[in-house]
Amino acid sequence: MANDPFGGAADVGKWYFVNFCDPAPDPAKLAHLDPKEFEPERWKLDGDTLYLWYPLGLQSSKLGKAIGKAKLGVTMTARNWNTVTKLLDLAEYT
Repeated sequence: MANDPFGGAADVGKWYFVNFCDPAPDPAKLAHLDPKEFEPERWKLDGDTLYLWYPLGLQSSKLGKAIGKAKLGVTMTARNWNTVTKLLDLAEYT
């Protein structure tokens, strides 16, 4: 969470996703995605973590479809920001 690339801009936790990847995706497989084509949606790859912000929701997201077609060739598990913060709270509690 300390590396959150969108800070307060991603203000609806259920539409802000963190994809934990194993192994880290090859950035070249995302290089063809022009961020301007997906505005206001945003993405950021940080090592083995892919952050995806869908301000209008995931269901009609062009970015979500493009990420799926990018064939990253890695195993990913996605959690929305609400879940990530709850998991962090649980980890700090124990």
